[in-house]
Amino acid sequence: MGGPFYTKIIVDGEDVSEKWPNEKITRLYREAGYGIVTQLHSNLVDQMRTASSFLKHVLAIYYDTNVIHTCVTGVEGLPGGYPTRLSRNGAEVVLPGISREEAIRINVEGGKIDGIQEIKEDGTVVYCEENVSYMREVLGYECSELKPSESLERALELDRLLKNKTGVQ
Repeated sequence: MGGPFYTKIIVDGEDVSEKWPNEKITRLYREAGYGIVTQLHSNLVDQMRTASSFLKHVLAIYYDTNVIHTCVTGVEGLPGGYPTRLSRNGAEVVLPGISREEAIRINVEGGKIDGIQEIKEDGTVVYCEENVSYMREVLGYECSELKPSESLERALELDRLLKNKTGVQ
């Protein structure tokens, strides 16, 4: 959790955020094992996290729960994840005590930590040069921008390069 973030902790309707300063949350987050890159060690773990998060959101919509979920990505085409109320009527960003502009700024800055310089209006992802250089050096993969229409082709290319590098077939 080296990047910017915002937390507001509500317990039984009471704001208890002051009891949990950012430093304490960061320490607990790391102690719980979050923030550790598992991609190359166990992509199954990442797939399970993604699948369970997806299922939680689908069930919220299906059962029309109107529950606010802590991190839903891509809502309203915004970068990053936001607290969002999910229902059959759609997804509604619900920000507790932070402006929309500040939430977007935090997500844009966090994206840079993940290697994303920007996301263009057409959905094209522009990667940070440091990450492009690393992928070029380690895998021979050259991709500074990824258009949505190229996703499958690029995923297959990256999969092939990873299999060649690791010897996994």
